[in-house]
Amino acid sequence: MIRTSPEQLDQLVTAHGVSLNAVPDDARPELLASFRSSHGWFDASSVDRLSEQEGGIIAARLVKRMAAKTTITPEQGMALHEAIEQAFHKRIIDGEGGDLESDLLAVAKKARLSPEAVAALRDVVALGYRPLPNEE
Repeated sequence: MIRTSPEQLDQLVTAHGVSLNAVPDDARPELLASFRSSHGWFDASSVDRLSEQEGGIIAARLVKRMAAKTTITPEQGMALHEAIEQAFHKRIIDGEGGDLESDLLAVAKKARLSPEAVAALRDVVALGYRPLPNEE
């Protein structure tokens, strides 16, 4: 078993824009009881469904960014959306690792993107998955 120190964990999550806060001692028993009862918590399949929905939202966001940067056909947009959703599913739900560059090339190939569009795809992905200030 790999153990991570609190400092390492904090460094890891901070790099992803997340902050951790310790649960106060007096709140811990109630929180643990609610977790054990499963009341108010999602089961694994519900979390997967939420992740699939989020994958679709992220795919739509990235395709919209692509369309703003370069010309893509509606068919390419649909192929991009589907391929990005599949890549998201593979990484998040199936837990497969992989090389982002390889995933990008597979997405580009599936959508039959031009070299210019592939460069735009790289730029779009480099902006991250979260909405930018001017996006919904």
